[in-house]
Amino acid sequence: MKHLLIVVGARPNLMKVAPLLPLLNECFRVTVIHTGQHYHPKLASEIRDELGIRCDVYLRCGRLSRGQQLGKMTALLSRWCEQNSPDIVVVVGDVTSTVAATLAAITNNVPVAHIEAGCRSGNIDMPEEQNRIVVDNLANDLFLLCEEDLENLSACRGNQDVVGNLMIDCLSKEEIVPTSQVPYVLCTLHRDELFRDEVFRGCAFDIVKAVSEKVEVIFPVHPHTQQILPKMKATIIDPVSYREFLSLLANSLCVITDSGGVQVEANYLGVPCLTMRETTEHKNTLKGTNRLVGIDKSVVLSMIGNFLAGNVPKRYLTIYDDGNAARRVTNILAERYAE
Repeated sequence: MKHLLIVVGARPNLMKVAPLLPLLNECFRVTVIHTGQHYHPKLASEIRDELGIRCDVYLRCGRLSRGQQLGKMTALLSRWCEQNSPDIVVVVGDVTSTVAATLAAITNNVPVAHIEAGCRSGNIDMPEEQNRIVVDNLANDLFLLCEEDLENLSACRGNQDVVGNLMIDCLSKEEIVPTSQVPYVLCTLHRDELFRDEVFRGCAFDIVKAVSEKVEVIFPVHPHTQQILPKMKATIIDPVSYREFLSLLANSLCVITDSGGVQVEANYLGVPCLTMRETTEHKNTLKGTNRLVGIDKSVVLSMIGNFLAGNVPKRYLTIYDDGNAARRVTNILAERYAE
């Protein structure tokens, strides 16, 4: 069998590969490498165990700056490719691990398949946007979430196939556990702007404080966010497992977030999502439950008032959001690369 390497490193990568790995194992000899980009157990090992993901190699590349992580990951992954000669490397999403694996593969003349290609927020200052552009321009096979993203790949050389979203595959198979009947707002904040832009940080936390004065706020705090978190009335908790988070999300009044993946999950679950950004790479969610609110406190408070009154937007799904993205990806890869 042909040898397929799949590289993961951050929490959302794990939900994307969970439905894919069992299918790939039917057609390929699969090796899974975790770079250690996310190293907190709640963001890494516990979710791997929860989703039944076996990692064959673990690279300890956490606790470094973005540039240092990229350099170390690329060097280690390149050496692994030299020694093990995979026939194809599969990368997912838009994190540092995605770029490192792509660079390691192409320098060893190994084809790259990028799952979640074509996403664009239009904000080139976002590290994730920079990563998307680099990987999409180097990859041989580009698997897209929706047809609308095809226009973003017009200058890219790779094969382009619309397959849907692996996160929805994973989510659609989960049984959601009910939580408290008391209305609450879920909050997740962890993106780059929170750390490098003091104005954004101050306004973002001010919004959370204001919301917590009107309704309970549950805030699972990313380890990095914990370092800059001010005192507030919100219920601050440690990072939670994948299934715990889905339960909190599905039963919430709404979610306040800066995460791309949470926008997708909230829309699929029919939960209103207030995204503290000016742009999004998941534009279809704006036809559903997602709203871009930036750091406008009055807009956020007004919308939460509407949600409390029962005025809730409906979800929007495409024909590809049917839970079969992993099967489509596997069939295409098998046709192109498997013996």
